[in-house]
Amino acid sequence: MSLAPSLGSPVVPSAQSGESRTGTTLAGDWSRGATVSERLRALVTSPALPGWLAMAVGFNIPLSTSVMEVVTGFFVLAALRWLRPSPQTLLWGARSTLLISTGIFFGLVAGLAWTSAPPKEAIRCLLKYREFLLLPLFTLVFAEARWRRPAMRGFLVGCGVLLALSYFEWLSGIDLGISQARFPNDHVITKDRIIHNLLMSLFAYLAALEWERATGFVRWGWLVAIGLAVFNMTFLVQGRTGYLAFGALLTLWSVRQFGWRGLLATVLVLVCGSVVACKVSAVVHSRFLLTWNQLQNQFGPRQQHSDDPRMEFYVNTVQLIARHPWIGTGTGSFETEYDAHIAGRDLLAVSEPHNEFLHLTVQLGVLGGLAWLLLLVNHGRLSRSLPPWEQSVLQGVVLCIGISTLFNSLILSVTGGVVWSFLAGLASGAALEADESPSDSQSQMTVDRVTHAAAGHHG
Repeated sequence: MSLAPSLGSPVVPSAQSGESRTGTTLAGDWSRGATVSERLRALVTSPALPGWLAMAVGFNIPLSTSVMEVVTGFFVLAALRWLRPSPQTLLWGARSTLLISTGIFFGLVAGLAWTSAPPKEAIRCLLKYREFLLLPLFTLVFAEARWRRPAMRGFLVGCGVLLALSYFEWLSGIDLGISQARFPNDHVITKDRIIHNLLMSLFAYLAALEWERATGFVRWGWLVAIGLAVFNMTFLVQGRTGYLAFGALLTLWSVRQFGWRGLLATVLVLVCGSVVACKVSAVVHSRFLLTWNQLQNQFGPRQQHSDDPRMEFYVNTVQLIARHPWIGTGTGSFETEYDAHIAGRDLLAVSEPHNEFLHLTVQLGVLGGLAWLLLLVNHGRLSRSLPPWEQSVLQGVVLCIGISTLFNSLILSVTGGVVWSFLAGLASGAALEADESPSDSQSQMTVDRVTHAAAGHHG
């Protein structure tokens, strides 16, 4: 007996009579030439709606933050309306990622009680962490296998459109997105350069997974897409986080394919590729030079400010944590506490520390930061029990997001958090579908035997 919650089916009637009627109605309205309003009404009232909206979220993640937020809001409403998780499903969540994720969010809710931030700022920060509630919802929806592949294709198509727009801006010289005055060396369209390169690194990795399964000319198409994504993130957009994420994902893929030989080959390719890229591209060289200067300025014999003082942020944030290590200073309190910490010193103010672990630790104490690490580790452990494709997706997401949050408060950002919750939920949903309780199966067999015996007796 599968632990997956049923969302009904638009084609095949569910075992439950109410969902069966809704699913059949939806299929009938779309096949008998019904009017547009009738079709929309059938879709809106169908228990399959959360699945369709989840697919729409995936497509819009790379393209439009505002549309993505609207669609995500409708997804949440539909999921709350139609999801009917069984008690076994809730027990599954209690020993895995669902409880940890919701626990972090409600810890942030509790943090409102002792925050040093103004109420408006504290609530705004809490709402930005809503992805910790989105993860369980996506996981429950993607427990039905029929949604996982289409949703992934939607995400890949969205990334492909973003990639094509970036190349069009580069080739045409027409500014299509974020102002060139703000990012003069970056051809970013709908996202900043950090999120853009994060999306491109994931796109390249997920395209490699599709390449493994494809045949004929389709395989060549995926290879071209991978090459375009790598060139784009390396030479057209300055995002060091994307460089690191792609290097880690390439290593993961190579080790999965070729074992330790893949590891050695990847290290060689990355080292040689980095040297060549620095030689041929002033943009890449400047990003490596900036990293070296940051380390020298913060930890060298003469401390001085960097153009991007991220190391300075980390040092000061650790000092903040040392003052309130157990329960932190409350939800949304980082900016207030940081401003007070650097008052009277020639240091740059910042609204978040560019590190998700440090940011959560400042707000909720050491347990808050450790809960985030535990969530990533638990997802990694969960991946080992998944089917091969879902396993590869979840391991890639955990590795990519884990590395990215070392240098960015990624879950705090709108797109970064949805990327994580969507892809992690998509892959880990397979655990709900596959996780069966032996005791439940035995109980069902006992019921069947009793029913059969009673039928025989009455006969």
